[in-house]
Amino acid sequence: MSAEFMTALSLGRQHLRHERWSEASTELLRAVESRPEAWAVRGLLGGTLLKAGRPHDAIRELTRTLSEQPDDLPARLHLGMALLNTGQNAGCEAAMRAVLAKRPDEIVAWRYLIAACHRLGQLAIQARTRLTELVPEEPDAWAGLGAAWLAKGAPQPAITCFRRVLALQPNDLTSKAQLGLLLLDVGALDESEVLLQAVRAEVPMSSSVLVGLARIRHWNREWDKAKAMIAPLLVPPVSSMAALALWAELNPDQPEAVIPLLVSALEQSDLTDSTRCLLLHRLGDLRDAAGSHDAAFAAWRSANDLRNLSFDPVGHDRAIDALIDGYRGPQVRSQCDSEVPVFIVGMPRSGTSLLEQMLDRHPEIVGAGELESIRQIAQQLSKPSDYYLRLEQIAAPQLTKLSRAHLAHLQTLGGGARRVVDKMPNNFLHLGLISQLFPRARVLHLVRDPSDTCLSCFRQRLGAGLSHTTKLEWLGAYFKSYARLMEHWEAVLPITIQRVHYADLVREPETTLRSVCTMLGVEFDARCLTPHLSKRLVKTASRIQVQQPPHTHAIGRAAPYMEHLTELHRMLNGEA
Repeated sequence: MSAEFMTALSLGRQHLRHERWSEASTELLRAVESRPEAWAVRGLLGGTLLKAGRPHDAIRELTRTLSEQPDDLPARLHLGMALLNTGQNAGCEAAMRAVLAKRPDEIVAWRYLIAACHRLGQLAIQARTRLTELVPEEPDAWAGLGAAWLAKGAPQPAITCFRRVLALQPNDLTSKAQLGLLLLDVGALDESEVLLQAVRAEVPMSSSVLVGLARIRHWNREWDKAKAMIAPLLVPPVSSMAALALWAELNPDQPEAVIPLLVSALEQSDLTDSTRCLLLHRLGDLRDAAGSHDAAFAAWRSANDLRNLSFDPVGHDRAIDALIDGYRGPQVRSQCDSEVPVFIVGMPRSGTSLLEQMLDRHPEIVGAGELESIRQIAQQLSKPSDYYLRLEQIAAPQLTKLSRAHLAHLQTLGGGARRVVDKMPNNFLHLGLISQLFPRARVLHLVRDPSDTCLSCFRQRLGAGLSHTTKLEWLGAYFKSYARLMEHWEAVLPITIQRVHYADLVREPETTLRSVCTMLGVEFDARCLTPHLSKRLVKTASRIQVQQPPHTHAIGRAAPYMEHLTELHRMLNGEA
């Protein structure tokens, strides 16, 4: 080795010890110029250039190093870091995954991988989970994982993460507010109130906290208090779009006063698509209340178009065909003979929430809400799209084990009730499986006028899993397949399925509920006729309706919109 190389390397290392990155990079560059094949030194130079704020130069040196020394993990790690610094996010992701393939516990690589994925619009839940395992006492890691779960639309794991943040950092106001809002979303109002009030004490005018507290008042039917809480946030120029959206929801009887506020807000160019979509839905509702039906429909359509969701009607129809073909004859069944499970199924917005709320008023019946359990069992059995093709291969003992585990969950939710109601509407897809799991289950099938049902779906901002509700032609195709499948189930399944017509439920509630109670094997109870008196929290889009006495206002709601429903009716009539 030449004296020049050794001198430059020695000086470079001396500067590194004192974190003089610029001077160190100058000396290390001299060293590699005198000895270009010194790849380890060139890799060291690359990392030093990165620390000196010269990422492009670092990329050049590190790329040369790795071309000769592909297993140099420190060089690859530094290359990934430099790529992220220059906006080359996909390159950073690839580099970090290569490092982690060899060194799975490299914390720095996990951090940079998460950062790259974030910039690429990926949630990186697996990576964030692994980071919390490596640094379990780091609040930021848990907060990042909680935010990812929240973005995925999974509140329960997000709640777990933010609880962990607060266990580590009790005074973190941001996480305290986030946890309070999440608990509100899942119906834990008392705990949400405590957390949000604690944040409010420190930050009195936090708009998100005030909106959250107002939402609690809204849930508790304290509408005047809710309005008073968010009114200060509506002083022009309005900056809290969440407050404005809630104000619109709280004032359905004053459309002319609120519509101008929404129109003005929608003129802002910096709104996110999600916020614009929310405001457009509220605008549509108020225009509907004002009798401006064309303008209302235009607002709902614009809101749905903004969501840019996808749905494959042909593929969905094939899946329905496969379900029907898979259930034409007798199927193996579990040995579970419980009569506890009751399922309410149908299209969304068909009256399922109202019926469940009515039944929950019965002293022997508990409404458990919309449970994911049956869909999860289907996923356990195989892929969600083809589990029905394997059901005939499943032995009765396996079905019995699954049914008893689910029954135990229902009984925990029901607290000893004779009947526990799962009102997940989409369980109509799984009635074949339900009949195998619970041969003595009872099913209530809510049926509502197709035009009223589909328009109600279209005007609501339903979850991304209901993407078919954002286009009328998709709604028509989906409704046809739903009706076709339900006719099949009613013809071939041995379990009890009773149709309940929404119009009958609201026009003749006592007669209808007496029939339902007879089918459920319980005596009719007059309390079922007063669902609006229940203190139970309903978390679906129907929460406003079930807070009112049963009424017939929603019958014929589609009548003013018939000229806008041509695409829907063409699909329903088989003309498309």
